[in-house]
Order: sequence, then structure tokens, then C-alpha cells
Amino acid sequence: MATAHRGVLAISLLAWLATAALGQSLVQLTSNSTQSDFHPSISADGQTVAWSEFDTATRAADHLVARAPGFVPVRLGGLPRGHQEATFRLSGDGTTIAFYQGGSIFVRSTSGGAPRQITSSARLVMPNYLSLSDDGRFVGYLVYDWPNGNYDVEVLETTTQTVTTIVTASASWGWASFGIAGDGNTLVLTDGQPLWEIWQFGISGGRLRRLASMAPLAVFFPTFDRRGTRCAFEAGATAAGFSLHAVTTAGTLATLAAPVGRRRAPIVSGNGDRVLWGDGDLWWAYADGGAARNVTGLNAAASGLSLGSAVSEDGSLAVLSSRLDPLGTNPEGDFELFLWRDALSSPGPAWPGTTVSFRIDVPKAPGASYIARVAFGRTGGPVLPGVGPVPLSPDALFFASGTPGSIFRNMSGTLDGQGLGTFHVDLPAAPALSGMAFFGGAVVVGPAVTITPAVKIVVR
Repeated sequence: MATAHRGVLAISLLAWLATAALGQSLVQLTSNSTQSDFHPSISADGQTVAWSEFDTATRAADHLVARAPGFVPVRLGGLPRGHQEATFRLSGDGTTIAFYQGGSIFVRSTSGGAPRQITSSARLVMPNYLSLSDDGRFVGYLVYDWPNGNYDVEVLETTTQTVTTIVTASASWGWASFGIAGDGNTLVLTDGQPLWEIWQFGISGGRLRRLASMAPLAVFFPTFDRRGTRCAFEAGATAAGFSLHAVTTAGTLATLAAPVGRRRAPIVSGNGDRVLWGDGDLWWAYADGGAARNVTGLNAAASGLSLGSAVSEDGSLAVLSSRLDPLGTNPEGDFELFLWRDALSSPGPAWPGTTVSFRIDVPKAPGASYIARVAFGRTGGPVLPGVGPVPLSPDALFFASGTPGSIFRNMSGTLDGQGLGTFHVDLPAAPALSGMAFFGGAVVVGPAVTITPAVKIVVR
């Protein structure tokens, strides 16, 4: 039976051969010629984008929030004139903003209301070290203890104002970066001296433990996933230039991009599956290795593209700043914010007994047909000559998902007039599924064939 399904699928796919299409969509979020910089952030499900603005002409500052489906910016107000913070974060659930300004950390709701100061201005909080749990309950930051010359990594529970000191390090060590895992239970840190290492600490009660040592690499721009299991970073400073890497907390290392002559700041997706970076254009690669992919097609070698942003849980949405005019809406070439969506995305975390819905988004193919599948892996799939391989393993789940039933729904069909469609996997209410990972993908026809990426789902 599996052989029959394999033959039918191969015939269907090969009948659709054409030039590959990128299939992503790009939406401009801002239009403000006096904007100096942004601190954009995005929620885990990609449905909420928030950023800070500072008008260099009027000295006016504000926080803005834009929500799906239209992503119309709404100003929150309540910031003093001349305010310009150094760091801005949005919680994974899209409800809370944390930001640094004037030596203190503040939090506020994305629904409105005045900011609330949560750290004392008498303490020297370091501006570029700020992390926020998915529910906005825990804020992590770095404090310089000037009498002793030490740095304290602290976590503050915003409701009770309870502060936990995670670790104290001498000034000769320093901390390269750290981040709170999305569930607020774990803090992951890196230090750069004498060796570059990854450390992990249990916030609610635990001990600091070293997870990996990356010597002799010189590491820059480390970022973490929302579970504290993977770190992406740039390494090098050699004659060959810089290269991008990803490492798990178990010490498994993957090289994502060959050495180049300039620095690129990588961002790892919330589920640790993809790494995105800006190098003229927007690029991504699977965090466990494989060929990098140029996903915007902006040909922005000299555009000043700046990926000072964040990506969604599955890595399929990113907010970025650029001087380009790809939509014909930025003729002045100002720095503006854009929201990029890949050809396939998911709602993020899943639990037993829930439905996982994958969203196909190929604006260039309204009314086109599609075939979708899920699999336990993403290697060895069918190869479409002239297009490329389908990034799904031909395993038992792959063929089972091609059989109509109560678990797999809408696995084939047509996209609507906007090039949108969805397919679904109804997870059984079985606790044994917790921790299982699988991948979803699709092939879309016309006006050219689009092979979507394989989007990873981990059952919580």
C-alpha cells in the first residue's frame, strides 16, 4: 500500500515541474522618514509585532503594536519626550513589553497603560542585557555591582518583585549573552573568558552547570531559542572572515554559513529549528546544518538591510529593517520596518489532544493546487528535477499523512484568492506524544512550483 502511495505522489509531483518560486510575502509596517532606529520584536505565534520609535526631528518617542491579520500599527503613548531606550523586548505571548531606559527596566502591557518601573535607578543595570519569559512574568538582566567590581545576573518576578541572583562573575569574566527560556524555568548564559562556554541555571531552584565549551572559537552575537536548548552565533575574526554556527546545549555544533568578510548577527527561532540573518538580503538555514537559503530575493547587497529583530516560534516570520523599496512604498529609501512571512508557518507549540494547523502562504499562486505531508524527518524526500528535493523523509508518517482520515485533514486542495490555505494534524490525547517532533511541508503549483520549508513541531 505504501508503494502505491509513493507512486501516486511521485507522479503528481513530477507533473508539476516548473521554475521554483520563493513564495514568501513581505509587508511594510512603517512609513516615517524621521525615524532613527527600531527595536522590533515579534510574538511566538507571529500574530503580534511591537517596536519602539524615536523621531529625531521632534524628539518624540512611542511604542507601537501591530496585530494580525492587518498589522495596523497602534500607538501606546505614555513615554516622556526625549525618551530613547537602548533595549526593547516583547514577551512570547505578545502581552508584555520590557524595555531599558535611563538606567532602569520598565514593563508595560501591549493593550495600553502606563509603563511600570521594576528596577531601582540607583543600581547600574546594563542596557543590552535584557530577557523576558514568554508570559512576561520573569525579566532577566545584568547588574554591575560597582563597589565590588562584579556583574550579577538577576531574574525578577514582575508581580511579587522577587529577585533571584543567578550568578556573580568578576569583571574579568563578563557575560557574552543570556536568555530566559520561554517557560521561565531556565536561564542560559554564555561567558567569553577564559573560554567561550554555555551555562544553564534552573530559576526556581537549581545550580549553575556548564553545558558546552566552544574553545578556541571567538564568539559574537549569541542568541538562544525559547527553550534554552540551542544557541546561534558568529565566530571568527580570522583572515578568512566570519562564519555562522549553531550549537546545542549538548555540545553538537553545525556550521551554517561559510566565512565572509563582515559580521552578521544571527537569530535563532523560538523552537531552535532555524537561524535567520541579514547579509544584504534575509537568509535562513536549518539550525542543524544544510544549505543556506536567500528568502527575500531583494538583491540588497548595498541596501543597509539590518536584521536587528526577532523571529517567530517556528522561524517562518521575521520583522526586519531595510532602506529598500521592494513594494514601491519607500521611494525615499528611509529605514522602514518590514514583516516577512515564509511560504509555510504553524501556530507554534502543540500539546496532546490539540490540533496543529499549518498555514500555506504563497501570494503569487492564488487558486493553485497543493499537496501537503508530514514526516518524522526532513531528508531523503522526492526530488523535483529543476526545482529541488521535498524536505520530508519518506517514512511511515509521510505515507500515512497521504491517507484521508480523522487525524490528517486538508492534505490536498486549492489555495484561496490570496494564495492562502491550511492543513491540519489532530494530535491524539496521549501523554506519550510529549516530546515527539515531526515536520510539515507542502508543494504548491503555479505559476511556478513552490516547495515550502519543513516546519518543525515539538509536542510539549
